[in-house]
Amino acid sequence: MHKQNYPSGNRGREKEVFNYLSKGLSSVQIAELMFVSPLTVDVHRRNLLQKFKVNKTVNLLQKVKDLNLLD
Repeated sequence: MHKQNYPSGNRGREKEVFNYLSKGLSSVQIAELMFVSPLTVDVHRRNLLQKFKVNKTVNLLQKVKDLNLLD
């Protein structure tokens, strides 16, 4: 199966947040690695949830896996 594209409008920082989420990191841990506020991480997470039309991070991770979007 070939890899599909992320939904339109997805920015690099959202992909970076997603990759950290897929490794089980918290917003605080991700923020430290990205040198941003945990609130900024939460904004990126919320954007991802909206783009993938899910309401929980676990559903986001499963949907991305199902769509074969993992790097």
